[in-house]
Amino acid sequence: RVAEVLVEDYQKDPAGKAPRIKLKILEFDTAGQPLKPVYCSFSANDVIHFEALVIRLDERLVMEGQGKSVYLFRRAFALDDHGNTYESCDINRPNEIPGGYSLGSADPKVAEVEPRFWKSFWVFALDEKRRQEAGIRKAQLEAPATRFVQDMIYKLYLEHDGGLHIDASPVPAILK
Repeated sequence: RVAEVLVEDYQKDPAGKAPRIKLKILEFDTAGQPLKPVYCSFSANDVIHFEALVIRLDERLVMEGQGKSVYLFRRAFALDDHGNTYESCDINRPNEIPGGYSLGSADPKVAEVEPRFWKSFWVFALDEKRRQEAGIRKAQLEAPATRFVQDMIYKLYLEHDGGLHIDASPVPAILK
């Protein structure tokens, strides 16, 4: 689990148009601890996408325990009826490593390589030779989406091989 999302406010439109919704987005750091929540509001659509930079490492490296795939959420967004981005809410800024994503390693080599790694995302995405040299299978944007409704908790997961997906389940009764 890399994040949880809750619909904090859901107001139906009397004219039958898209509801106004407010999402609470709670990411987790590398140790599984929650980061400061981000709040996003949408009025054009209740189908929300979560866009992330995803780096999928070579399967061999993952299987041998030499690394794991990584992600960086950029934004949540909704499309209009024509498929254009209508509303967008930044979660993290590109080319910066938010505190919760940082490995926080005392190893000087890791501290030097990590910022360069994220700043090189588009190089890895567009240069097959550089990807192979770095042990990266894919570097790409992923933006899974689902419909967001009341009384559900949405959990975003990064699979071992790097795929990002969203699962939904009812809010436990104790939290209602």
